[in-house]
Amino acid sequence: MRAALGDAAFMTQMERNSDIVVMHCYAPLLVNVSPGARQWRPNLIGYDTLRVYGSPSYYAIKMFSTNLGDEILKTTATDTEVLTSVTRDSKSGRIYAKLVNASDTDAPVQITLTGTSSLASTATALTLSGDSQATNAIDTPERIVPVTSTVTGVKSGFTYTVPKHGIVVLTMRTR
Repeated sequence: MRAALGDAAFMTQMERNSDIVVMHCYAPLLVNVSPGARQWRPNLIGYDTLRVYGSPSYYAIKMFSTNLGDEILKTTATDTEVLTSVTRDSKSGRIYAKLVNASDTDAPVQITLTGTSSLASTATALTLSGDSQATNAIDTPERIVPVTSTVTGVKSGFTYTVPKHGIVVLTMRTR
């Protein structure tokens, strides 16, 4: 999970600077986890002859790549260690706020959006979190996976608490 937090922190900054950063590649990608086959750690996806699993970093990268707008919105994070990146899809109006909390405590973040249409009162949170030392393995492929939940009380200026060792993608809709 600690590697996923580092990857997500890196991705927030790449996304915020997407006018300069054109692409990113994760390597090494695949590893055969059969005894004697592993060459190095970490890898994004592990497999043996019958099974496959994604690492927490795999899920973090998937969360960022499948929840992406085409407009970067300016973000300011004050009085918090949470890293942020916010994009908007110009066609659907959806706003994606990526929040990364690598600290050992939950972190409240105030989300104030300016220059957007009014927000729907509910949002979707896709959350990847867990013990910082936890990982997925061939016998425990879903120890750390994203969980979807509904967030209520959404409006400009609402507070959302990002769990410790957590990566969250908030998907907000405009009315």
